[in-house]
Amino acid sequence: MGDQRIEEINNHIKAARLLSQVMTLAFNFIQENKQSISEYQVQQFLVQRFRESGLVSDASPPIVAFGPNTRHVHYFPEKDSRRLQENDLILIDIWAKLPGQNPYADITWMGYFGGNLDPEIKSKVEFVFGARNKATEYLEESLRKGQIPTGDEIDQIVRDYFGEHKEHFRHTLGHSLGFDSPHGKLGRLGPGNLDPLFISVGYTIEPGLYFDLFGARSEIDFYIDQEKKLRITTPAQKKLVFIR
Repeated sequence: MGDQRIEEINNHIKAARLLSQVMTLAFNFIQENKQSISEYQVQQFLVQRFRESGLVSDASPPIVAFGPNTRHVHYFPEKDSRRLQENDLILIDIWAKLPGQNPYADITWMGYFGGNLDPEIKSKVEFVFGARNKATEYLEESLRKGQIPTGDEIDQIVRDYFGEHKEHFRHTLGHSLGFDSPHGKLGRLGPGNLDPLFISVGYTIEPGLYFDLFGARSEIDFYIDQEKKLRITTPAQKKLVFIR
C-alpha cells in the first residue's frame, strides 16, 4: 500500500474519532437543554462543533430528527423545526473529514427522551443494531476464508435478516466514503454491485427501518486492510442514548 493511501486511512481514522466526540457532545447538549431544544438548534450546534474540531463537510447540513421525523431517510430540519417532546426517538446522522484531500467519516446514532421506552421502538432499534452486526459478522467470516464479498452479497445478507420487514429498509446497506462527499465513487453495499469491495477503501454499513411513526438507523465505518482483515473505525452503538 502506498504512502498516500496510508495517510488517507490514518486521516479517516482521525476524522472518525473526532466525529464520534462531536456526537457525544451533541447528546450532552440535548440532555442539558431537553425542555426546549429543537432539531434545528442541535443541527447548528453540530455545525459549530465541526468547525471547532477542525472538521469540514459538504453543502448538506447534519441530519437531526425527533419523534415522527425519524421515519424519513433524509431529513434536514429548518428553523421552525420540531422541539423535543416526551417519548421522542432521536436520530443524528453526521459526516465530516479533515481539510484537504482526505476521506470522510460518516456515522448515525439513536437516542430516546423519556422514562417509558415503547417496547415496539426498543425492539426495532435493537433489530437494526442486529442487522449491522450481521453485516460485520458476514464480512469477517468471508475474509477469514480469503474471500472479499461483493456489495450485493452484503446487502442481501441484511435484507434476508430483516425478513418480513425488509420492505421498510429503503436504501442500500452502505457506500464507499468519498473525498468531496461522504458518498464515494468506488461502489456501494447494495443491489447490483457485483464487484468485490476494494482493499484500503472506507465504506459505511448503515441498515435502517422506516415505519409510519418512527424510523431507526445505525451507521459505522470500516475498511479492509492489506491482510484482508476487517477494520471498523467508528464505535458501534449497542444501546440507545437515554435523555431523562
